[in-house]
Amino acid sequence: MSSMKLIGAMAVTMLLVACGGGGGSGSSAPTGTATLTMSDAPVDGYSKIIMVVSQIRFLSDGGQDVLVLDEPKSIDFLALSNFSEVLAKREVVIGTYSKIRLILDSLTLVQTDASGNDTFTDVPLHGLQKIDINPQGPFQVHAGEEIVIHVDLDLNRSIHIVQAGNSNKVNFRPVIFATIATQPVDKLFRVEGTIDSIDGTAGTLTVCDIRHVSDDGAAMPDPMEICVFTAPDSQTSYFDIDATPDSAGFGGLAVNDPVVMYGKFTPGATPDTLVPAVIARGSRETFVRERGISSAFDTTNETINLDEVSGVCLLSPPQREVSVVAETAVFLDDGTGKEERALDRTAIQNCHATEAEGAAVTTPTSFLRSFVLIQGEPAATGEEVDGTLSFVNSSHYTLAPTLPGPDQCVITSSSTVITQISLLNNVPTVSHPTTVPTGVSDVAVFGVRDLNNCLVASAIVNDETSP
Repeated sequence: MSSMKLIGAMAVTMLLVACGGGGGSGSSAPTGTATLTMSDAPVDGYSKIIMVVSQIRFLSDGGQDVLVLDEPKSIDFLALSNFSEVLAKREVVIGTYSKIRLILDSLTLVQTDASGNDTFTDVPLHGLQKIDINPQGPFQVHAGEEIVIHVDLDLNRSIHIVQAGNSNKVNFRPVIFATIATQPVDKLFRVEGTIDSIDGTAGTLTVCDIRHVSDDGAAMPDPMEICVFTAPDSQTSYFDIDATPDSAGFGGLAVNDPVVMYGKFTPGATPDTLVPAVIARGSRETFVRERGISSAFDTTNETINLDEVSGVCLLSPPQREVSVVAETAVFLDDGTGKEERALDRTAIQNCHATEAEGAAVTTPTSFLRSFVLIQGEPAATGEEVDGTLSFVNSSHYTLAPTLPGPDQCVITSSSTVITQISLLNNVPTVSHPTTVPTGVSDVAVFGVRDLNNCLVASAIVNDETSP
């Protein structure tokens, strides 16, 4: 798939079918191949964020309408905050498309307390069941060629808590980006499936029956089965079902073994080729995932500690030891949208949001044997201020806050991402202008403070559809 960056297990049963102009999949119109990928930025304060998506479509200005989701799909986006998943690639009718339409059924936030009890909050969509995404210009599907559509849903900035009296009202404003490419996205993929074949001479394998950590694990009928061609290299580590390093390496793998792999796709490779940093025998039934705030790497015990508190670095966190051996694949994801890069385990830092996957061990003590660990941003990464922006000079603005308080100074740069959500033909449409929205109330500014207490804006959201 050239860039099956798929996190969005968002539509495992999604069919990209040739249905332009009302035609069905039996149409004889020429087709190209489209690979749909999705991802999400980390979100603080929730254990699950479940979105039910009923349809995803490509639309053209001329009325062409393709891409059908077979049935509503429930996806836990929080399960995909640090990596991507291979989802689907399908044949679509050739043409020029201008929009990607998402049709949503519901959005539910889940918070889990210390006793394991869940609190569910249904977020009102307020007419946002149908959302159009405008990529940076139209995109074309050519006969016999492949394109990669990557949709990035930033739920952390899409979920807006409005303080009203003694209660907090939750609004949803879709901060979504779409990019079109012909090469794989340089992101970390998680592939879970069953080994279909092994080429011992070439040192390669094919993994099929792909499953997604973001869905409910139900059967996923797929008329075009997804298989991933995998080419381990000298840096690939191997783990057994107990998440302990496997000295047998590639030779310890067998057809029909369930495996979990983390790695990246090779740009331009034919067929699409995953180079895994780690191959662990086992599946979601045998492996667990832990999230928390990290301690620094303990070189003596080869461990780190994770606590259970999001967004707060505790002075004396409860001990949740995670074993990080030399073979553990460690990655750094700084949350900027740049590629995840390999990180030496000794460089694991204190007070950073961190995720580990491996096997839980209860004897002699409770800890996690990790085969992969992803370190994210520092626990305290910034803030949001809503208000009205006024121009000062080319990069400085004054923000009059919506809530009572003094004016704020805001600094922008070429890296500040601006998102505008507006109504076009009664459909909420997401675009990314280059002009800062001034004189508009309730604009959301995200950033961190500099030494002068100015908010250095990483993102600005102008939601014109907000009730």
